[in-house]
Amino acid sequence: MDDFKNIKNGLILPSIGYADQPKLIEADNGTWVYTITTGEGAEGTKNTFVGIALSRDLGKTWSELKRIDDSPFESSYSSLFKTDFGRIYCFYDFNTDGLNTDDEIEEADGTVSRAQRFDMGFGIFCFKYSDDNGQTWSKKRFEIPMRDFDIDFANPIKVRGKTRRCFWNVSNPFALGGAFYHPMNKIMYQNGDVLYRTEGVLLKSDNLLTEKDPEKIRWETLPEGTKGIQSPAGTRISEEHCYVPLSDGTIYDVFRTIDGMPGYTRSQNGGRTFDAPRYQCFADGTEMKHPRAANFVWKCKNGKYLYWFHNTNGEEWGGRNPAWLCGGVECDSENGKTIKWSKPEIVLFSEDKKEGMSYPDLFECGGNYYLAETQKTVTRLHKIPKEFLSGLWSEVDD
Repeated sequence: MDDFKNIKNGLILPSIGYADQPKLIEADNGTWVYTITTGEGAEGTKNTFVGIALSRDLGKTWSELKRIDDSPFESSYSSLFKTDFGRIYCFYDFNTDGLNTDDEIEEADGTVSRAQRFDMGFGIFCFKYSDDNGQTWSKKRFEIPMRDFDIDFANPIKVRGKTRRCFWNVSNPFALGGAFYHPMNKIMYQNGDVLYRTEGVLLKSDNLLTEKDPEKIRWETLPEGTKGIQSPAGTRISEEHCYVPLSDGTIYDVFRTIDGMPGYTRSQNGGRTFDAPRYQCFADGTEMKHPRAANFVWKCKNGKYLYWFHNTNGEEWGGRNPAWLCGGVECDSENGKTIKWSKPEIVLFSEDKKEGMSYPDLFECGGNYYLAETQKTVTRLHKIPKEFLSGLWSEVDD
């Protein structure tokens, strides 16, 4: 195989042990800003935090990894977004009250359990921001309110006498029609399972793109009503939603299920409602295969799309090696634009069959394409040849 496809040939990015969900963005002065959820323990354990590092030489060297939040309580699962006026936002989960595995969780039916992790909600979703290209960040964190859905009311858990909500995000925010949107996954906790039932929503702000006073930023939770985006088969898992805006204003969403196939849906009205979910297909109508793993869609600067998935069946967490890419282009459907997907090609693999790469981020800079990925302990950055991507797009580019 081509050398670039072997994950060992990638550039190692900063972390201190557990490493998850790398994100990259280019500041106005050319600095690369990088965030990672990391910590000395394993996934979900105490002392996990969102770290930030900067590079001024195209990723060859990095500044010291620093915490986005000075609190000793856990922060996790960050995303980055830059406005037209150069402000960089970092969004993340925060364990506001320092809950831990010694805390009892009271469920609605009187069951008492203990969660194995407190990195997925239980606190707040919030942001900090930088107005100096990632050098410094606001001292204050700003909470983003989330409207309750049926999934929140189904099992209203309490910890330390306070009702708690579970949630997390893995994907990137986007702008559309003068508004800002951030993905979110709602969780119903049950009997110690922090991922018992899940569904997707969107957090929308109609003024974040222009408002410089963070206290004045407005938020609403979409879709309308009290049900989020669920799996095509109605099974209990619909999570890690990843959204991109199409050229006609359609919002296209892909997500993982436990059905052995990835789901997708679209909205033609800014996220207020979504089509009935379907399973993701190639251009010839063949359904794709995918386990319970992150599958991401990205809109490239050239107006075309890339889709990361694992091209193998499975209900649970395995099957993350190798990783595959499809190329996508827009096409017309019965109700607005959609994406036509090429047949897949392997983009990254590990010779260690037990090692699975996941939670990728696509980063474009200087006309080059980079993919960041992690195996939960090592995070790497890979430069993907333009010729490889052009080959994917050419299959569906009429």
